[in-house]
Order: sequence, then structure tokens, then C-alpha cells
Amino acid sequence: MKNLNCPPSSCVGKIDARVVKKLSKRFKLDPSYLDCLSVCHGGEPQLNTIQLATDRLTLAFFLTMLDGKSRLPGGFQPHFAYPTVDARVINSVGCIMDSDSNTSRCLFGKLVPFAATQKDMCLDGGYVDLFCFDYRQTLDPPPIVLWVAHCAMDAYFDWDDLPFEDKFDDTGCCANVPWDRFLKPIAGSFSEFVLMLEQGQ
Repeated sequence: MKNLNCPPSSCVGKIDARVVKKLSKRFKLDPSYLDCLSVCHGGEPQLNTIQLATDRLTLAFFLTMLDGKSRLPGGFQPHFAYPTVDARVINSVGCIMDSDSNTSRCLFGKLVPFAATQKDMCLDGGYVDLFCFDYRQTLDPPPIVLWVAHCAMDAYFDWDDLPFEDKFDDTGCCANVPWDRFLKPIAGSFSEFVLMLEQGQ
């Protein structure tokens, strides 16, 4: 795996295997992603830029694999918007996916975020773009997409206005989601994604 040069001071210690196991019951996680997280858990890589044909994207930091029961190294680190919760937990994959938040709703149950494009912001409000694993199809490994926050919010409100019977399929999954309005394809796999990352300018 390519070394992304995550300064140890930016990382948050070991991933919580219990949290990984819990998420793995819902989604088959890419082993190369977990390998990367073992050295970049919550970290801010110095190789953090992806140049697309029309966009230059920044990976500000990796989300954590922690929850409220995780043993966290060092002292308590309050989140600026949620002072009673450790920031390392607030910036976790599970917290973003499973909270009753704008971001969670706009993932439509098929996307697993793993990194944010901005730091020092609330990730649950639906206004920070996220790099995500795309589980809309049964591809192994899953491809990587950019979830564009403001477009996802607009798409969610349009989807939410649909008649109830048009919003869900027979299995209870979200249907008629206008995915193309808020997802940008980035890479065919996490390994390919990592190879695209370059030194920021």
C-alpha cells in the first residue's frame, strides 16, 4: 500500500475492532482500506490531493472507526459543536452514518463515508463533501465516489417529496434516488483511489 505520509500526531490510535466488526455485518469492507486505516486512523495525509479532469479534490482527514464505548488514547477531546462528546467519536464512520442527521439521511443507506474534504467543521449537517464507498451494486471491492453535500441535500428534498410508495422498493431500500445529481465517480477501488493521491500544493 502506498505510504500517504500521515503524521502520527494527526492520527487517533488504533481502530476499534469491535466497531469494524459491527460495520462489517452490514457492508463488506475493503481489506486495503482497513490496512490503510491501521496507519492513518483519523489522520491527515500529506499525500492528500486528487486531480480530476475538471476538479482538484482534497482529502482533509480519514474518519475514525470508533464509538462511544471505544477506549480512546490520551485525554478527552471535546468537539467544538458537541462539547460532551469526544471529537474522535463525532468524526467516526458510524456516527455519521447512524445519526439522525442531514448527512446520514442523504447517504440513502448505500454509501459508507471514509474521509472528509474539510476539517474543523461539523460533518453531520450536510455541508462537507465526503469520500465514500459506493454499495449501490454488489461490486467487490466497492468503487469510490465523492458525495457532494449541497447537491445531496437538494436531491434529498426532491426525493422526500415523492409519494411514499415511490420512495422505497419491495425490500425497504430507498428507490428513485437521483444519484447522478450528487455523486462523482472517483476510482474503481480504494487501492486505485490511494494511487491517485498526490502531494498537496
